[in-house]
Amino acid sequence: MRYCFGHGLSYTAFEYSDLDVRLRAGGGEVAFTVRNTGSRTGREVAQVYVAPEAAAVPHAATGLAGFACVEIEPGHERRVEIALDDRALEYFDVDADAWCRYGGPYSVRVGASVADVRLAATAAVEGEGGRASLTGAEAATAPRTNGAYAVGDAEFAQLLGRPLPAASWDPKAPLGLDDTVAQLRHANVFGRGVLGLLHTVRRVLRATGRPHAANNVMFLVNMTFAKIEGYSGGKVSRRAIERFLRWVGRR
Repeated sequence: MRYCFGHGLSYTAFEYSDLDVRLRAGGGEVAFTVRNTGSRTGREVAQVYVAPEAAAVPHAATGLAGFACVEIEPGHERRVEIALDDRALEYFDVDADAWCRYGGPYSVRVGASVADVRLAATAAVEGEGGRASLTGAEAATAPRTNGAYAVGDAEFAQLLGRPLPAASWDPKAPLGLDDTVAQLRHANVFGRGVLGLLHTVRRVLRATGRPHAANNVMFLVNMTFAKIEGYSGGKVSRRAIERFLRWVGRR
């Protein structure tokens, strides 16, 4: 990501120290000291990220558990305490139809953003319900891609509870109301020309300093045909859209 949560320029700098982590079944508290080491008064968005070191199901590498915005004068420091609720340590188990808590060690990181971690600690929490956590060799050998678990189609369908939809759209199938304007790229010459015209209009609007209007055109390109009537305030009727779809479907 280009800008993390809490991003912002400042005329001063901050130093973090003295991390104290207290986790329990119902949440916990994370306390630390923030000191303004610069020459101007400034505000800092201090953040706490928590994640289990081993888990029963695929999960994000870390999650924002709490934050606090503090204003500190130059040369001064403040003790910051952020309370964590029970959801910070839980996940929803679809089999149990309930929120469950991982049991075991949790990684707790504190800093100015998820990409600017200043302090870190590990704390253990007792588990409750749900599936057994992956530990030891299981966690180490679980397939991961770019930091995420690599789940096959069969496994994902089992987690989803129903068969997966088709992975691709048949470009030879006639366009319908539930298809998007962008799919005109698979239509006849007339349909592809309409789509090309929309992209040209978008580029002209951007080049002439009208980015909002250009975004509106892009919004239309990614819209389903069924939504155009409402988007146009009824100026383009459903009947006209259906007629247009028949035209672009002629080969």
